[in-house]
Formats: sequence, structure tokens, C-alpha cells
Amino acid sequence: MSEMASMEKRLAWTVFGTLALVGLPVWRADAVGILQDQIYKARDKVFPALVHVQPISEVFERGKKTKQTAVGSGVVIDKEGYVITNYHVAGKAVKAICTLSNKERLPATLVGGDPLTDLAVVKLDLSDYDGELHWAQLGDSSKIETGQFVLAMGSPLSLSRSISQGIISCPDRYLGDEMTLEDGERTGGYHTWIQTTAAINFGNSGGPLVDLDGEIVGINTRTVVGADGLGFSIPSNVVREITKQIIEEGAVKRSWIGIDLQPHQELDAFFKGQAMKGVLVSNVEPRSPADTAGIVAGNWISTVNGEEVDARFEEEIPAVLRRISELPVGSTVELDLRRVDPTNPERATEMTVRVVTREMGKTRGEEKEFAKWGFSAQSLTLSKLLELNRPRKNGVLVSSVSGVTTKEPTDLVQDDIVVEVNGEPVSNLDSLTTVYERYEQSEPERIVLKTERNNIVHFTVLYPKYGAAHPAEGGS
Repeated sequence: MSEMASMEKRLAWTVFGTLALVGLPVWRADAVGILQDQIYKARDKVFPALVHVQPISEVFERGKKTKQTAVGSGVVIDKEGYVITNYHVAGKAVKAICTLSNKERLPATLVGGDPLTDLAVVKLDLSDYDGELHWAQLGDSSKIETGQFVLAMGSPLSLSRSISQGIISCPDRYLGDEMTLEDGERTGGYHTWIQTTAAINFGNSGGPLVDLDGEIVGINTRTVVGADGLGFSIPSNVVREITKQIIEEGAVKRSWIGIDLQPHQELDAFFKGQAMKGVLVSNVEPRSPADTAGIVAGNWISTVNGEEVDARFEEEIPAVLRRISELPVGSTVELDLRRVDPTNPERATEMTVRVVTREMGKTRGEEKEFAKWGFSAQSLTLSKLLELNRPRKNGVLVSSVSGVTTKEPTDLVQDDIVVEVNGEPVSNLDSLTTVYERYEQSEPERIVLKTERNNIVHFTVLYPKYGAAHPAEGGS
């Protein structure tokens, strides 16, 4: 913001406050006119870059692959036609139609997405477009303040080209690291959120949150059903970092060592007034790099590669996790640890460990339908193996079951792990596909699946209903 604009803003609110104190009709004051002009200027900078997004995505339900349409928002960020939106809007899009602010409709393709931040990028097809393309600038979300005026733009409830106005309620709200998207992908653990009173409704997802300088300070993402004036946006500094990786690499790669962290505010009393610094390790995943290096729950991490870290409050946890995740995959990270004697908090052992990072990978693996057998399955990811506490990587995970494409009801259930088909080992999704395609030709009367359910072996008999893999009901 220029010094002149800053002075105008301060003067406007000084006049506004003075008139209010003396009981004069502030709605007639010039201060209101100045604020209105600022809103118009901010609108005019970003509104032309606003996009109404209509993606068509592939989803797996009741054992079948279907196509699903949705409605969301987005914003053009450069002359090449890259559009930022949410992962839960377009992260699985096979194609999309984007309507510009001038009502022109353009096809778009998915560049990539990142469920952990709920961000995705699509690219407009400009080959047949001879109109003018507008784009908006990402601002610096580290400079936003509580009480600052902002505008939320997008397509709430499919009402395209809409704007709502409010303030920032909290610039760094922490919503926890266990949030999931509709398809089970984890999200939100690596950043805080901007909380705003600007109305964010279904359909606003992916649209910009804009300050009065006309810069994007956040991407609108979620609301709370039943709450009034309670919406959340992804800070623009996170958006800038993630979208850069998606555009350049097509995906976001993160280093992972397998630890969960906890703030130490509640433990300060235990240390009898000692000035505790660092972040507390609350959990270590079995067989993870941290486990291999000897890190255990209860350790305190005081430095990461020589830089001090501290998380007294939960809002400070994401910054520590990002410091590790942003390292190149396969790099060695040096951690200074402190182990406190629980019987004597004044006594502690200090040590340095070196941990080789691994790629975090996706929460959900690649998915395919096996329609004539009445289920869909997905590859097992590291995250899922850790969740199941399963050291073996062989097999595939049943993601959904139809039950209507076999002659007899099946007792196969979601989250069963298929490890054999008619005695043939299933190592991964490709091997199951190979077996399925072979049996699809020979059409055996029955198929026997060996599965694991809660680490207990289970056998299931399927009676495929050939020629009726896709019943008339529920088609896409």
C-alpha cells in the first residue's frame, strides 16, 4: 500500500470515529465515501480475474467408477491462464469448464492438486480465445491483521460473480491436523487458516479473499454449517508456494520423518517455571525414519538443522512441520533433542540425531473399478499402511463395494485388503488388474478372494454376473 493510500485510510476512519462519538449522521460522512471507493478499486482489480469453475471428476462409489459434476470458484493468476481453485473442487477433474467474468466459457485441464492444503491448479485453454484475459496478484498474507476489511469473491450456491464483504476475525486460526476431505484425504495440518466474517458459502470454494488494496490474501475454502459469519481461507503465502510447485512439477513433494508434534503450553507448569523451548514429540510412527533414528514420544526437538524451533501454542505447530517437509526428499536432517526425566524435570539428556527423510506420498492411492466382481480397489499408500499398523505392502485396499453385480450377496466390505485371487498372490493394483482381465476373458463361475480384515485372514466367494457389470441404475 502506498503512503498516500495509507494516510487516506487512517484519515477516513479518524473522521468516521469522531462523527460517531458526537452523534452525527456518519452515513453521510466523506469517510464512508472513501471506504466505498476503496472497495470499488479492490473489486475492479480482482473481479475481472474471477472464474466460475465447473469440473467433471471421476469418483468411485458402490464399486463403480462414475463421473460427478460440481461447482466452485477460482481466480486467474497470470497471463498463461493458470487458475487457482480448491482440491476438493477440481483436484480429480478429468475436464472442466471455466466461465470468466465476461461470461465467456473456456475449457480447462487439471495441472495438479495438493490435498494437504486443499489447493489445485487448472489451466484455461486459450487457443480459440481472442478476448482479453485478466489476472490478479497474490498479496502478502503475513501482513494481514485482525479487524481488517476483506472481500470474498466467487460463486456461492452457483451464483457466479458474487462479492461479500467482512473483516478478518483471526489471521492464523489452527483447525487441527486430523481434518479430512470428502474422499478421506487429510488436509490442513501444514498451515493455519484466515478466519473471516465475509460470507463464504458452498460454491465459494476456490475463490479469492481480497484486501482493500486489491490483492489476494487468501483462497476461500470452507465454512461451518449453521454458523453465521464463520469462514476460512488458505493464506496467500501458502498458496504462492504450493501453486508454484504444482505449475512447475505437477505435484507437491514433501519430506516426512514420521512424527506428530504437540505444543508445550500445558506442560510448562510441570517444569516449575523453567523456560522450556522447543516442540514436543507426541507420537512416532513405527518403522518411520524417526523411529529408525531412535526418536521416541516425549522427546523435545529444540533445533532443526541448527535453527531453533519452538511451539508453545498449537498455531505454531504447522511452521515446524513445514520446516521439515520443505527439505528435499532423501535429505539428512539434523535434530537437537532433549529427553527429560519425568521423575525429575530438572534433569535432561541432550543429544543430536540425524534422520534421512522419505517422501510423504498420498493418503489415498490410485483407484480402479473391478465392475464384474462388484468392487473398486486402490493401491496401498504409506499413510494407509501406517494407519492400519500393517508392515506388509502386498495387496490392494477395497475402497467400495457394489453387491449388485454378483449372483449372490457378498460379504466383502470396504477396507478389506485383497491378497490372493483363486490362490494367485496379489502384490499391487497392477497385478490385480492383470488377474481380473484374464478372468474377464475366461469368465469363471466363481472367484475366491483371500483378504485381510483387521489383520485377520478372511475368505470371500464372488459369483460374477458377466454381461451386467453396469446395471441401469446409478449410471453416470
